Amino acid sequence: MHPECTHEVVLKADHVGSTEYIIKTIEAAPAGSAWAIGTELNLVQRLAEAHPDKQIVFLDRNVCYCSTMNRIDLPHFVWAMESPGRGGRRQPDRGRPADRAGGAGRPAADARPARQVEPRLTQEREDALFRRSRTEEAPVEAVAPKPGGKGRPTPKRREAEALARAKARPPRDRKELKRRQRELRMEDSRKIRQAMKSGDERYYLPRDRGPVRRFIRDYIDSRFSVVELMIPLLVVSMVLGWSGSPTLVNASSMILLATFLFVIVDMVVLRFRLRRELGRRFPDEPLKGTTYYALMRALQMKFMRLPKPQVKIGQSLSDTYR
Repeated sequence: MHPECTHEVVLKADHVGSTEYIIKTIEAAPAGSAWAIGTELNLVQRLAEAHPDKQIVFLDRNVCYCSTMNRIDLPHFVWAMESPGRGGRRQPDRGRPADRAGGAGRPAADARPARQVEPRLTQEREDALFRRSRTEEAPVEAVAPKPGGKGRPTPKRREAEALARAKARPPRDRKELKRRQRELRMEDSRKIRQAMKSGDERYYLPRDRGPVRRFIRDYIDSRFSVVELMIPLLVVSMVLGWSGSPTLVNASSMILLATFLFVIVDMVVLRFRLRRELGRRFPDEPLKGTTYYALMRALQMKFMRLPKPQVKIGQSLSDTYR
């Protein structure tokens, strides 16, 4: 937590320090640790990209960008470098009448000579400022993807750095801010959906994380449940009910009643066996909410369960789930 945050929030933080302290703390943290950081968002994003082995998130979901830091752009930087020692805090001239008159509240007679600063740097001026030279790049020949590859070429360092700079660039208006927030939400949702299919627990929802929940999922997925026969029995019951024969209609009602009875008995047996296994394997773990979690998963057919099953029916489970 940065010490400039709200005092009440700083008091509840585990670590409080400057930007350098935050960076060193994350670098020294062990792999797999989770961190919620309260400071400028761009720094949090850079730390998350630099340390993919750690779970780093921004503390506030309602992102509020630092307006002061976002004023540090290339036009202001060029204006500051080209006019050292002039004193004052006057902003670069944007061509407005108030700027040419010395700003609001300043008499026109005391105004400094107006300087026109372009709101955007041209590519030639930017290259000249940073002493960069440009060379014509040779055309790149298309290479057919090799079997088993990722289907796309590895980006060059220049392309990766350009992409990182584009992500770190602060938004210029509310429309762009909302667009970035929407993209972040979509990216998070995509990672969660992919993790639900692949079994990557780093992106699971909090309710699905931990060894206890993983064991519950494997225990339910490894046993055959009456729920798997639910749809076929319901289809048979509906066909018999539409036959018009009183005998078949009665048989349909009996099949439907027996199906629900078997499901209830199966859930009760599952509950007692699962609690016994959890008490044996995880004697020190709290078991609150495990029965509801197990029943909600067991009442779904196997191909509809999320996260996706990682074991087959009848497969023996590991003795350790740590």
